[in-house]
Amino acid sequence: ALEFCNHPKLLDHQYYPVFFESNDNRKLHVAFFVKKSLPLVIETRSFIDETWVNPNKENGKNIEPVFARNLGTIVVRNKNAPPQAPPLLVMMTVHLKSKRSTPGDPEGILKRAAEVQRTAEIIRKIRKEFGENVPLILAGDFNNEVKTSQEFEVLRSNIGLIDSFDTLKNPPKPEERVTHSYLPRFRPKHYSQLDAIFVSSSLASRVLHSSVYRYRGENGQIKPLPTTRHERNMNPSDHFPIFMDLDIAP
Repeated sequence: ALEFCNHPKLLDHQYYPVFFESNDNRKLHVAFFVKKSLPLVIETRSFIDETWVNPNKENGKNIEPVFARNLGTIVVRNKNAPPQAPPLLVMMTVHLKSKRSTPGDPEGILKRAAEVQRTAEIIRKIRKEFGENVPLILAGDFNNEVKTSQEFEVLRSNIGLIDSFDTLKNPPKPEERVTHSYLPRFRPKHYSQLDAIFVSSSLASRVLHSSVYRYRGENGQIKPLPTTRHERNMNPSDHFPIFMDLDIAP
């Protein structure tokens, strides 16, 4: 993965990777790409060693890493700002537990909820360190319905994070929020918003635009949502990226 991040042809040499190792058995990691021309200082914080108690395992074997794929965090500062100046942004990225069931944990709900709860605790600590109004972004693959799943309520209600789509004057329609296509062979297909860019309330008014990027065909035209596994496999991913324009000028 790190070799891929440093591939000479990637992004035309304009970005450098900030890479976070994971605990994942499949070697799935998280990373940021930072534009080299920006006058920024990046401080990294890894939470690979955070643990939780798995209630489905015997004592002595029940303490496990809570984040399978880490909670990659960067503190972004203006290179020209004084050392004591508050961060320009705190950015966090997640790839939460999938909906693949494990013994005693159907659809991974327990593990995913534990990851979300620990993420909320870490955000509280960051706010204690930098102030309640520190500009903060939490983005990535949440692996469940972002808008309706109960495990994410702590992020909305207790932490006060807002889906970037919901900061807009005209939020996207449900079909425009789809970031994932689930196309099993013998069950109904399902389209979901599993991915999101959450922003703190201090950033909500600075979101200029946020939308899902739809893949394009060879002729440059936007492709419709896939309806078969073959159509989905012709895309780069079963997920669709989200992008956001944010005004961070003073």
